[in-house]
Amino acid sequence: MMGIGIVELVIVAVVGLVCVGVVVAMALAAMSMTVRGSGKPGPGDMMHCPGCGTPVAANDRYCSQCGRVLHPHTPDKPDRDDH
Repeated sequence: MMGIGIVELVIVAVVGLVCVGVVVAMALAAMSMTVRGSGKPGPGDMMHCPGCGTPVAANDRYCSQCGRVLHPHTPDKPDRDDH
């Protein structure tokens, strides 16, 4: 009776690594969707200025190239209570 050969062990190892790689890729994709789906730009998110096309950080308020306002400031809470 012959045991498992080197070729079979290599095949099993490669299949195992591929499965681990797929799981890791899926987890990373799910994490990036969660960050993007939050509705608030993160510090590493990039976009382009609609005025001049310069790459800018998604949380920048002004374009560093042309000075265009990227996101008008809207406070999360009102400054005072009118009640």
